[in-house]
Amino acid sequence: MEAYVRHDKTTAVTGILIMTAGWWCTLYFVPQPEGGGYWGSAESGRYHVKEDRLTFQHELTFQGGGNKPLVFDLASTTEEECRFVLTAGTLIVHFPSGSVIHCHRHSE
Repeated sequence: MEAYVRHDKTTAVTGILIMTAGWWCTLYFVPQPEGGGYWGSAESGRYHVKEDRLTFQHELTFQGGGNKPLVFDLASTTEEECRFVLTAGTLIVHFPSGSVIHCHRHSE
């Protein structure tokens, strides 16, 4: 994961998104310019793809930091149907909230 776009502002992020055999997990950190520090998220669950739609079914969510409240959900039922663009080396995911993540394929 290399960039997070929210409210038309692009921020470099440190993180990873792993998707394999219908399961996904992510861990990433977003710098918080307002108060310093980082906001972080660790999430996982199932996913499925249909045409240009990628649906994330959340099962576990842990988020917090950067002066934001802690979110800890071991039984999440959140579903996000997202539009995505996939090329040979990149994945761009457009979330229903308007946020966008930019990922690049890991090279060994």
